[in-house]
Amino acid sequence: MFADVLAKLGGWVAVIILALTAIWQVFKHLSSKWLDGKFDEKLKRLEQRHERALRHLQSSIDRELDRARKLNAQEFDALSEGWAVLHEAYWRVRGLTGRTRGVHHFESMSAGQAAAFIESSELAQWQKQEITAIDVAADRTTYNRKAMDWIGLRKGRAARQALVVFIDRKAIFMLPNIRQLFDALEVMVNAALAEFNIHLEMHDEGQRNFTKHEVLATDGEAIYRELERLIRDRLWSAVPLTTPLIDDEGAAAAAASNA
Repeated sequence: MFADVLAKLGGWVAVIILALTAIWQVFKHLSSKWLDGKFDEKLKRLEQRHERALRHLQSSIDRELDRARKLNAQEFDALSEGWAVLHEAYWRVRGLTGRTRGVHHFESMSAGQAAAFIESSELAQWQKQEITAIDVAADRTTYNRKAMDWIGLRKGRAARQALVVFIDRKAIFMLPNIRQLFDALEVMVNAALAEFNIHLEMHDEGQRNFTKHEVLATDGEAIYRELERLIRDRLWSAVPLTTPLIDDEGAAAAAASNA
Protein backbone atom coordinates (compact mmCIF):
# COMPACT_ATOMS: atom_id res chain seq x y z
CA MET A 1 0.00 0.00 0.00
CA PHE A 2 2.71 2.43 1.04
CA ALA A 3 4.79 1.38 -1.92
CA ASP A 4 1.91 2.17 -4.25
CA VAL A 5 1.59 5.62 -2.76
CA LEU A 6 5.28 6.28 -3.28
CA ALA A 7 5.07 5.00 -6.79
CA LYS A 8 2.18 7.32 -7.52
CA LEU A 9 4.00 10.26 -5.87
CA GLY A 10 7.10 9.52 -7.89
CA GLY A 11 5.08 9.52 -11.05
CA TRP A 12 3.50 12.83 -10.15
CA VAL A 13 6.89 14.31 -9.31
CA ALA A 14 8.23 13.16 -12.64
CA VAL A 15 5.25 14.66 -14.40
CA ILE A 16 5.71 17.94 -12.49
CA ILE A 17 9.43 18.01 -13.30
CA LEU A 18 8.75 17.38 -16.95
CA ALA A 19 6.08 20.08 -16.96
CA LEU A 20 8.39 22.56 -15.25
CA THR A 21 11.14 21.71 -17.69
CA ALA A 22 8.81 22.28 -20.63
CA ILE A 23 7.60 25.56 -19.14
CA TRP A 24 11.19 26.66 -18.59
CA GLN A 25 12.11 25.86 -22.16
CA VAL A 26 9.10 27.78 -23.45
CA PHE A 27 9.95 30.74 -21.17
CA LYS A 28 13.57 30.68 -22.21
CA HIS A 29 12.60 30.58 -25.87
CA LEU A 30 10.10 33.44 -25.54
CA SER A 31 12.46 35.58 -23.46
CA SER A 32 15.26 34.99 -25.93
CA LYS A 33 13.04 36.13 -28.78
CA TRP A 34 11.92 39.17 -26.76
CA LEU A 35 15.52 40.10 -25.94
CA ASP A 36 16.55 39.58 -29.57
CA GLY A 37 13.68 41.78 -30.68
CA LYS A 38 14.66 44.51 -28.23
CA PHE A 39 18.31 44.29 -29.31
CA ASP A 40 17.36 44.45 -33.00
CA GLU A 41 15.11 47.44 -32.32
CA LYS A 42 17.87 49.32 -30.49
CA LEU A 43 20.39 48.38 -33.17
CA LYS A 44 18.06 49.65 -35.87
CA ARG A 45 17.58 52.95 -34.02
CA LEU A 46 21.35 53.31 -33.65
CA GLU A 47 21.85 52.60 -37.35
CA GLN A 48 19.20 55.15 -38.28
CA ARG A 49 20.79 57.72 -35.98
CA HIS A 50 24.20 56.95 -37.45
CA GLU A 51 22.87 57.32 -41.00
CA ARG A 52 21.30 60.68 -40.14
CA ALA A 53 24.57 61.85 -38.62
CA LEU A 54 26.47 60.72 -41.73
CA ARG A 55 24.01 62.46 -44.04
CA HIS A 56 24.28 65.66 -41.98
CA LEU A 57 28.09 65.45 -42.02
CA GLN A 58 28.15 64.82 -45.77
CA SER A 59 25.77 67.72 -46.33
CA SER A 60 28.02 70.00 -44.25
CA ILE A 61 31.10 68.85 -46.17
CA ASP A 62 29.36 69.39 -49.51
CA ARG A 63 28.30 72.90 -48.49
CA GLU A 64 31.82 73.79 -47.35
CA LEU A 65 33.37 72.38 -50.53
CA ASP A 66 30.87 74.27 -52.67
CA ARG A 67 31.57 77.49 -50.80
CA ALA A 68 35.33 76.92 -51.09
CA ARG A 69 35.01 76.34 -54.86
CA LYS A 70 32.94 79.52 -55.26
CA LEU A 71 35.35 81.60 -53.17
CA ASN A 72 38.30 80.18 -55.08
CA ALA A 73 36.64 81.09 -58.38
CA GLN A 74 35.86 84.61 -57.11
CA GLU A 75 39.45 85.08 -55.93
CA PHE A 76 40.81 83.81 -59.26
CA ASP A 77 38.62 86.25 -61.22
CA ALA A 78 39.39 89.14 -58.83
CA LEU A 79 43.16 88.65 -59.01
CA SER A 80 43.12 88.22 -62.79
CA GLU A 81 41.09 91.39 -63.26
CA GLY A 82 42.96 93.26 -60.55
CA TRP A 83 46.34 92.60 -62.10
CA ALA A 84 45.17 94.02 -65.44
CA VAL A 85 43.69 97.12 -63.78
CA LEU A 86 46.76 97.65 -61.61
CA HIS A 87 49.14 97.19 -64.56
CA GLU A 88 47.29 99.84 -66.55
CA ALA A 89 47.20 102.37 -63.71
CA TYR A 90 50.78 101.85 -62.53
CA TRP A 91 52.60 102.00 -65.86
CA ARG A 92 50.39 104.70 -67.36
CA VAL A 93 50.89 107.05 -64.41
CA ARG A 94 54.56 106.20 -64.02
CA GLY A 95 55.20 106.96 -67.70
CA LEU A 96 53.10 110.13 -67.59
CA THR A 97 54.71 111.67 -64.51
CA GLY A 98 58.35 110.86 -65.30
CA ARG A 99 61.13 113.19 -66.36
CA THR A 100 61.14 111.99 -69.96
CA ARG A 101 58.06 111.76 -72.16
CA GLY A 102 57.66 111.35 -75.86
CA VAL A 103 57.15 114.68 -77.65
CA HIS A 104 56.16 115.14 -81.29
CA HIS A 105 58.21 117.94 -82.85
CA PHE A 106 56.44 119.91 -85.56
CA GLU A 107 59.80 121.40 -86.54
CA SER A 108 60.66 118.14 -88.34
CA MET A 109 57.26 117.82 -90.08
CA SER A 110 56.24 119.08 -93.48
CA ALA A 111 52.99 121.02 -93.82
CA GLY A 112 51.17 117.91 -95.02
CA GLN A 113 52.58 115.75 -92.23
CA ALA A 114 51.63 118.35 -89.62
CA ALA A 115 48.07 118.58 -90.94
CA ALA A 116 47.68 114.78 -90.98
CA PHE A 117 49.14 114.50 -87.50
CA ILE A 118 46.79 117.13 -86.08
CA GLU A 119 43.77 115.55 -87.73
CA SER A 120 44.53 112.08 -86.29
CA SER A 121 45.52 113.35 -82.84
CA GLU A 122 43.47 113.03 -79.63
CA LEU A 123 43.02 116.81 -79.43
CA ALA A 124 39.50 118.17 -79.22
CA GLN A 125 38.17 119.84 -82.34
CA TRP A 126 38.63 123.33 -80.92
CA GLN A 127 42.22 122.47 -79.98
CA LYS A 128 42.89 121.22 -83.49
CA GLN A 129 41.65 124.53 -84.81
CA GLU A 130 43.84 126.48 -82.39
CA ILE A 131 47.02 124.51 -83.11
CA THR A 132 46.41 124.74 -86.86
CA ALA A 133 46.20 128.52 -86.54
CA ILE A 134 49.70 128.64 -84.96
CA ASP A 135 52.33 129.47 -87.58
CA VAL A 136 55.56 128.80 -85.65
CA ALA A 137 56.41 125.05 -85.53
CA ALA A 138 58.10 125.30 -82.12
CA ASP A 139 55.00 126.93 -80.66
CA ARG A 140 52.88 124.15 -82.12
CA THR A 141 55.14 121.62 -80.39
CA THR A 142 54.73 123.41 -77.06
CA TYR A 143 50.95 123.70 -77.48
CA ASN A 144 50.62 120.01 -78.40
CA ARG A 145 52.83 118.86 -75.53
CA LYS A 146 50.82 120.79 -72.93
CA ALA A 147 47.50 119.65 -74.41
CA MET A 148 48.63 116.02 -74.46
CA ASP A 149 49.84 116.35 -70.87
CA TRP A 150 46.31 117.29 -69.80
CA ILE A 151 44.88 114.45 -71.85
CA GLY A 152 47.41 112.12 -70.24
CA LEU A 153 46.41 113.39 -66.81
CA ARG A 154 42.76 112.69 -67.59
CA LYS A 155 43.59 109.16 -68.70
CA GLY A 156 45.79 108.62 -65.67
CA ARG A 157 43.00 109.72 -63.36
CA ALA A 158 40.59 107.38 -65.16
CA ALA A 159 43.02 104.47 -64.74
CA ARG A 160 43.50 105.30 -61.07
CA GLN A 161 39.72 105.58 -60.57
CA ALA A 162 39.26 102.15 -62.17
CA LEU A 163 41.78 100.81 -59.65
CA VAL A 164 39.92 102.43 -56.75
CA VAL A 165 36.59 101.00 -57.91
CA PHE A 166 38.13 97.57 -58.36
CA ILE A 167 39.63 97.55 -54.86
CA ASP A 168 36.35 98.72 -53.37
CA ARG A 169 34.33 96.00 -55.14
CA LYS A 170 36.68 93.01 -55.24
CA ALA A 171 39.12 93.37 -52.34
CA ILE A 172 36.85 91.19 -50.19
CA PHE A 173 37.98 88.21 -52.27
CA MET A 174 41.70 88.94 -51.72
CA LEU A 175 44.01 87.86 -48.95
CA PRO A 176 44.70 90.75 -46.53
CA ASN A 177 48.38 91.09 -47.49
CA ILE A 178 47.50 91.35 -51.18
CA ARG A 179 44.80 93.94 -50.42
CA GLN A 180 47.30 96.04 -48.47
CA LEU A 181 49.74 96.10 -51.40
CA PHE A 182 46.97 97.13 -53.80
CA ASP A 183 46.06 99.97 -51.43
CA ALA A 184 49.68 101.07 -51.08
CA LEU A 185 50.17 101.28 -54.84
CA GLU A 186 46.91 103.16 -55.31
CA VAL A 187 48.08 105.77 -52.80
CA MET A 188 51.40 106.17 -54.65
CA VAL A 189 49.65 106.45 -58.02
CA ASN A 190 47.32 109.12 -56.67
CA ALA A 191 50.19 111.09 -55.14
CA ALA A 192 52.15 111.06 -58.40
CA LEU A 193 49.07 112.28 -60.30
CA ALA A 194 48.53 115.10 -57.81
CA GLU A 195 52.17 116.13 -58.16
CA PHE A 196 51.88 116.12 -61.96
CA ASN A 197 48.66 118.13 -61.81
CA ILE A 198 50.39 120.81 -59.74
CA HIS A 199 53.16 120.95 -62.36
CA LEU A 200 50.65 121.50 -65.16
CA GLU A 201 48.87 124.26 -63.28
CA MET A 202 52.14 126.04 -62.40
CA HIS A 203 53.33 126.19 -66.08
CA ASP A 204 56.95 126.17 -64.95
CA GLU A 205 59.27 123.29 -65.92
CA GLY A 206 62.13 124.71 -63.85
CA GLN A 207 60.29 124.30 -60.55
CA ARG A 208 58.87 120.86 -61.20
CA ASN A 209 58.95 118.37 -58.32
CA PHE A 210 59.47 114.65 -59.01
CA THR A 211 59.42 113.38 -55.41
CA LYS A 212 56.17 111.42 -55.66
CA HIS A 213 57.11 110.08 -59.07
CA GLU A 214 60.41 108.78 -57.69
CA VAL A 215 58.57 107.03 -54.86
CA LEU A 216 56.25 105.43 -57.41
CA ALA A 217 59.17 104.37 -59.59
CA THR A 218 61.30 102.89 -56.76
CA ASP A 219 59.21 101.82 -53.78
CA GLY A 220 56.23 101.38 -56.06
CA GLU A 221 58.01 98.98 -58.38
CA ALA A 222 59.16 96.88 -55.43
CA ILE A 223 55.53 96.58 -54.30
CA TYR A 224 54.44 95.92 -57.89
CA ARG A 225 56.92 93.04 -58.25
CA GLU A 226 55.94 91.57 -54.89
CA LEU A 227 52.29 91.71 -55.92
CA GLU A 228 53.16 90.02 -59.19
CA ARG A 229 54.80 87.18 -57.28
CA LEU A 230 51.94 86.79 -54.80
CA ILE A 231 49.27 86.85 -57.47
CA ARG A 232 51.13 84.32 -59.59
CA ASP A 233 51.39 82.02 -56.57
CA ARG A 234 47.67 82.32 -55.83
CA LEU A 235 46.64 81.75 -59.44
CA TRP A 236 48.95 78.86 -60.22
CA SER A 237 49.37 77.01 -56.96
CA ALA A 238 46.93 75.75 -54.33
CA VAL A 239 49.73 76.07 -51.76
CA PRO A 240 52.00 79.16 -51.55
CA LEU A 241 55.32 78.35 -53.19
CA THR A 242 57.20 79.64 -50.15
CA THR A 243 55.51 77.01 -47.93
CA PRO A 244 57.12 73.54 -47.99
CA LEU A 245 54.71 70.70 -48.61
CA ILE A 246 56.37 68.61 -45.85
CA ASP A 247 58.27 70.20 -42.98
CA ASP A 248 61.37 68.68 -41.37
CA GLU A 249 59.39 66.78 -38.72
CA GLY A 250 57.00 65.46 -41.37
CA ALA A 251 59.91 64.34 -43.52
CA ALA A 252 61.51 62.55 -40.56
CA ALA A 253 58.22 60.81 -39.72
CA ALA A 254 57.78 59.73 -43.34
CA ALA A 255 61.33 58.35 -43.43
CA ALA A 256 60.76 56.46 -40.17
CA SER A 257 57.51 54.95 -41.46
CA ASN A 258 59.21 53.83 -44.68
CA ALA A 259 62.15 52.30 -42.79
